[in-house]
Amino acid sequence: MTKLSLLILLIVQVFVCIGQQTVSIDSLLQNVRQHPTRDSNRVTALLKLADAMVYTDPATSMRHADEALDISEKSNWAKGIALSLREKGNIYYVFSDLPSAMDCYIKGLKEARPLNIRQLDASLFNNLANIYSDLKQYDKALDYYQQYLDVSRELGSGKDETIALANMGTVYTELNEHRKAIECGQQALVICRKERVNYYIPIILNNLGITYNKRGDKDSALAWFRQSIELADKYSNYDAKASSLNEIGKIYLARGDYANAGNYALKSLQITRQLHSAEWQSNAWESLYKVYEKQHRYDKAFEAYRQFILFRDSVSNEDKRSALARKEMAFDFERKEAATKAEHDKREALAQAEINRQRLIKRGILAGVMILLVAGLSSFVLYKRRRDAEERRKEADLKAKVSDTEMKVLRLQMNPHFIFNSLNSVSDYISKHETTTANYFLSKFAKMMRQVLENSEKKEITLAEDLQVVETYIQLESLRLRNEINYEICIDPDIDPDVTLVPPLIIQPFVENSIWHGLSGKTRPGRISIRIVREDGMIHYIVEDNGIGRKEAGKQAKTGKRSMGLRITLDRIDIINQTRRAKAGVEILDLSEGTRVEVKLPLELNY
Repeated sequence: MTKLSLLILLIVQVFVCIGQQTVSIDSLLQNVRQHPTRDSNRVTALLKLADAMVYTDPATSMRHADEALDISEKSNWAKGIALSLREKGNIYYVFSDLPSAMDCYIKGLKEARPLNIRQLDASLFNNLANIYSDLKQYDKALDYYQQYLDVSRELGSGKDETIALANMGTVYTELNEHRKAIECGQQALVICRKERVNYYIPIILNNLGITYNKRGDKDSALAWFRQSIELADKYSNYDAKASSLNEIGKIYLARGDYANAGNYALKSLQITRQLHSAEWQSNAWESLYKVYEKQHRYDKAFEAYRQFILFRDSVSNEDKRSALARKEMAFDFERKEAATKAEHDKREALAQAEINRQRLIKRGILAGVMILLVAGLSSFVLYKRRRDAEERRKEADLKAKVSDTEMKVLRLQMNPHFIFNSLNSVSDYISKHETTTANYFLSKFAKMMRQVLENSEKKEITLAEDLQVVETYIQLESLRLRNEINYEICIDPDIDPDVTLVPPLIIQPFVENSIWHGLSGKTRPGRISIRIVREDGMIHYIVEDNGIGRKEAGKQAKTGKRSMGLRITLDRIDIINQTRRAKAGVEILDLSEGTRVEVKLPLELNY
């Protein structure tokens, strides 16, 4: 989900029951100076100033919010604590620090609930929903958006109702529930026009265009996008305009109208640069990369692809999921622990009353029983806490290992040495006026980049897709080595490669080792054989080469370092064994001439 449709969700009042008024930052700063005493008046002034500066100077805004929180905590002003935590969460959100934002919102909600300030509750529900939307945890996002919508209707706030409906529609679009998405968007549009909240109209129109496009009705989608662009200029909503321009470009690209597709993508890129939005620049560069590739403008395609990867990596949040989950777990655990303590205290009070009633006749017996009971209960609670803590630690370690390994795999997939040598080969072909070979090599290279791009976000792909990437890689290396590599890929008839699922590029490191360390040192043409068989509910990869072997390759190697590709592959297989309770593994055998690698994975089918 892009953040375009979520922009309006953090636009909430800093204070409850304060009228809407546009005040300059200078006047707000003067107001802070007029309240030097560390009391609620200064907290109010500081938070107004922090809110006004959140997008222009977030670092200074955070300092004002920190001071407001410090004053509120030292004076035990619960409302000030809740408002300060919410403002800090908004600033962290602008910084894209989602774990810290989630932490502030959850703490703010705990402080706010006893106060029964419904508008404050609504804004926190809304902000928590935003983060869950960013993390694609749509069930939780819809739950918080629904709470936000209920409170908005309770308060009679048409503006907040518009925001809640618009963003519920966006979530339904991501879930492919297009009918619900369109209903929410149209309801939001009606309320928005009735309340004259014009700035949001282009965003809602853009979201409806995205929904119709995903539904397959591209003509209607184009009509919504063009309305969004027209009103975006009128109401100065350039975020919506940038998104709509890029979406129109994607439609033209799908229709084969590459000239129009490129023009719209360039217009979107021009606006996103002015907005300094890394995510939207990434979307625009991705569209341009695909357009240039279709136009066979490979130099521009490669540069656009490089820019796309650069901006995409800068907005990646996958490594923050485990941190957010841990914060929410900590909150839930604290709440459950408080409930357990309250129940325990209640039981203790009843037991004490019973002891007092029978004090004269059963004091000794009951005292002994109570001591044993408390000791047993304490031992059980301590044991359970230690066991639960150990389980959470193991789960957190596994999640961290999964995230770390997946990130390493993404980096490994486009090997810098391979790219460098491939481009050197292109340069060599061009310098020798072998333009036909150079164009063919570059076309293959672009094809492989696109294959890797399409597979990089997936945890599993079909066997056919995986082998296609590996085969393209071998062909490129063969071209680079002047066709000195012969290869064959054989698939067991019992295996349907189009429905069999495997982790992407699981054998690519072994093929790469065969070429770089086995075949490149031979004086005669090399051979690689890849066989895939099915045995005992497992899928077996068998990679053989007729290279110089591991022993001779080790002598020729400059260092004794273990292959990074092998380390990462073994980590991935270890994760598969832990998460699926499987018996996957890797075995490397030395042959009389060359090396054999056997990789065993659990068989997964796409149905």
